[in-house]
Amino acid sequence: MFKRILVSTDGSECSLKAIQGAIDYAQHTRATLIAVSVIDSFNSVAMSELFAIANATLLQYARAFAEKNLAQFTTLASAAGVNYETELPVEAHPWAAILDLVKKRSCDAIFMASHGRRGAEALLLGSETQKILTHSTVPVLVYK
Repeated sequence: MFKRILVSTDGSECSLKAIQGAIDYAQHTRATLIAVSVIDSFNSVAMSELFAIANATLLQYARAFAEKNLAQFTTLASAAGVNYETELPVEAHPWAAILDLVKKRSCDAIFMASHGRRGAEALLLGSETQKILTHSTVPVLVYK
């Protein structure tokens, strides 16, 4: 039985299924959920002040979007009465941030969507999901 589950959200409809699955599981097992929405760091080489300003603006919008994703999670988790914590890491590679949090927070499973908001490159399994499946040392439950 899993006791600490990392559940990732990118705001997509598919990640909402993973959130609901994690909440349902936590209600039955009293597991703690660690919800994460990764803020894209938009790593780029700043060639001028204009690029630095644009990067800061993108980061601000990305943070607001990630916070909105976690707000959706906290509303559902609070209503269900489950134990949860949230994380908003900043990273260019969401899969790396997720696996880092699994170690740091001693999670024993990951619940996540099969694909999210990355478009046509993720027809069957999203590229982030595929990387997590490849590199994870804990079980991963993938929702479609």
